[in-house]
Amino acid sequence: MRMHHHYMIPVSERHVALFGMPSIKSQLPLMFANGGKIGRLNFSCVRCRETLPGENVRGQISLPTDKTAVINAAGICHECKVVSSFFMRVHDDRRFSGLRDGQWVTWTERESVVERLGRFIKSAFGLKD
Repeated sequence: MRMHHHYMIPVSERHVALFGMPSIKSQLPLMFANGGKIGRLNFSCVRCRETLPGENVRGQISLPTDKTAVINAAGICHECKVVSSFFMRVHDDRRFSGLRDGQWVTWTERESVVERLGRFIKSAFGLKD
């Protein structure tokens, strides 16, 4: 899933702290109590919109409830030399909510064909994650 709802601000102490944390990629998959799973998240540069390599997006994923995860992260684009901030909620029904132009908005991301196929195969053969 491509995350492009973010904002650009100067590098701060918060960014420095986030860059000292594990990659967001290493904290996946997100597993929810209803069986929902988010196995992959893609983050893009605020300037050039290119996908940031997984190791370049670092921060924290917390699960304050069994239905919602919160992502607080920063990513660096080595091409643009720009830091992008990401602060969003991921819901167990594949909805996302985050800041856009200073307002909280909600959007959805569809499962990729590979994710749907994998879920179908697991279901058809009774396999578990």
